[in-house]
Amino acid sequence: MRLSTFLSFKVLVVSKAFAEGYNTCSHPWERNCVLVHNGADTCTTPSVRREWRDLDDSEKKAFLDAVKCLSYMPHGDLVLTNATPGIPAYDIRSSKYDDFVYTHMDTNVKDHFTAWDSVFLPWHRWYLLHLKKRCGTNVASRVHFRSGIGQEFEDAEAGIQNSSIFNSSTTHGIGTLGNSATNYSVTDGVFWDVKRAYPEPHTTKRNYTTHPFKTQTFPFTFTDVEMSASMAFMPEKVDELIMGSAGNYTDFQYKMDGERAQGMHNAAHLMMQGDLGNPLWSPNDVLFWMHHAHLDCIWARWQANKTENAMAFGGGLTQNLTFYDLHPVGSAPDASLDSELPTSGLAGSGPVYVRDMMNTKGAGLCYRCAF
Repeated sequence: MRLSTFLSFKVLVVSKAFAEGYNTCSHPWERNCVLVHNGADTCTTPSVRREWRDLDDSEKKAFLDAVKCLSYMPHGDLVLTNATPGIPAYDIRSSKYDDFVYTHMDTNVKDHFTAWDSVFLPWHRWYLLHLKKRCGTNVASRVHFRSGIGQEFEDAEAGIQNSSIFNSSTTHGIGTLGNSATNYSVTDGVFWDVKRAYPEPHTTKRNYTTHPFKTQTFPFTFTDVEMSASMAFMPEKVDELIMGSAGNYTDFQYKMDGERAQGMHNAAHLMMQGDLGNPLWSPNDVLFWMHHAHLDCIWARWQANKTENAMAFGGGLTQNLTFYDLHPVGSAPDASLDSELPTSGLAGSGPVYVRDMMNTKGAGLCYRCAF
């Protein structure tokens, strides 16, 4: 069984809301093809983001060094929403990278399970964009997040933990999986000596499991606890997602998350347990950015698949986990293209709106991905 591109830092280009494009890809998972767009967008020279397996070691090093540098920069001045109850207090000794993590924690109830259909994807597109800006402008302008992780596992069950993505190199590796001897801390790779501030100072942890839904994570029960994580992101599942839900963003996002949250989003998080498996501080692990860029790519491909998908949007702004089955995409008030994204001041001055994140070749977004 071949599982292609489960964790990929790659994004699609284009919104057909403005003009038709053409595609050199005959299949959504074809590896070395590019979706081309010839419409009147504001971006004329989009960055190309390639998969991790297509990068040489020096390119991997440049990307990881750029991200790591943020771990040694002093924190900024966040403007906290205090929306998420029960999270650790903001640590003034933390780093610029920790600011990204804390923003994810602070805004969590506003952009997770609130608009599984709405704010979730635009918010994470903004989040990825801002990390790129910080790394590109302040650290290494030549990186620009043109890199990515794309995985091919010959055996979806046995191959993930043995994948080359988990490289121990201290110059160009993201580290291996943890083990019980180290309490699942990642003790190798580029980030072996980096301490994350939240929930308390620690080294990133990973504890891979093939069946994450056996562990109760959310305040509702999973439907199929015997389901393996790999089943959620099989290529045919992604194909169905991209090709379906014409003009219906709410349906698209619900299917991305899956029934009772057993879809591709949570499966990749929860199977790594540790930091990535925690809904609040999952950005502690660099895998977070790669996984969410993959989800962003799927969204962008869906947007480009049909004209009516490009600006389709919907969902609610209120998290309701108590009655999740009734409000899996959030309850009232309704979200709209004019809904403001909660940024906790991470983006500096000026509001960011959903509509700003709808076209990957406009409004400050300028990227495409090579497959």
